[in-house]
Amino acid sequence: MTDLKTTLLRVLQEIEQEAEQRSYCQPIPCNIDHQLSALIGLFLKAHPPERQQFFSLVSSSFSGLLISFAERMASLGVTEKSRVRLLEGLIALVLEDYRGGDPKDNIMILPLLYHAAEKIGADARELFSEAASYASNKAARQILDFPQRNPRDKSLDAFFYEEIDGADGFRYKQKEWWRFS
Repeated sequence: MTDLKTTLLRVLQEIEQEAEQRSYCQPIPCNIDHQLSALIGLFLKAHPPERQQFFSLVSSSFSGLLISFAERMASLGVTEKSRVRLLEGLIALVLEDYRGGDPKDNIMILPLLYHAAEKIGADARELFSEAASYASNKAARQILDFPQRNPRDKSLDAFFYEEIDGADGFRYKQKEWWRFS
């Protein structure tokens, strides 16, 4: 377990250094996406008792990065037609586990990952169930329950998102929801 902790601390330090140097509005994927993907890879390979280290070492200061990463992986998952990218996005939300203060920030990304799974022909229910199986926290339970929602309540429109094909390729973009109020 010590080797995992050492590796995890090194990866977290690299992510923090990268985050301090750059904004997170770069093309998808960017260097910090690769670093967060490495973090998620370590989590996925860890044995269940080892995963507890992640929850103790990944602090709330990573909340925004994990949520942004999950949103970016929904877009990249569609671009690459990759179920793995979507799983990484869901696992990022499991790790974030509402640490940022407002659970809605985490929950707002679920329809993107669900829609992306359907768009690439992956079984969204199976994907969400798999992601939820890695932890028993609040975020994992929310991920497990999300596919059971009424189709309208898990749509992009319900969460004020839309698909765009911009200069950087496919993206999910949040609509200006205040115009709908």
